[in-house]
Amino acid sequence: RLARCRLDGSDKVVLAEDVDPTIITYTDGMVYFYSDTLTKGSGLFSVSANATQTQTPTTILDEDSGLYGTNFVVVGDKVYFVDYKNQLSGKCHLYEMTIGQDPTQVR
Repeated sequence: RLARCRLDGSDKVVLAEDVDPTIITYTDGMVYFYSDTLTKGSGLFSVSANATQTQTPTTILDEDSGLYGTNFVVVGDKVYFVDYKNQLSGKCHLYEMTIGQDPTQVR
């Protein structure tokens, strides 16, 4: 579950259910997170930080892509991430993607 609240614990709002965020970042009113769950699958998702009720996260990059983008940064409408799922085999690459489009390998 992904939720937000004030520092004193008041005004709690659950932003997304059935997720297990491992990395979270906030940019321009959106919360971007990598979730690794057994029930819903893994991937990079987003939800509005200003929601007043639980939302269905928007999928940005899912496990079906074959990429594992846990280390990511959002700059404008682009996401940069490192795919290191096969890092033990030496296959580690930087990708760039415009949200809503397929990723492109940068290096």
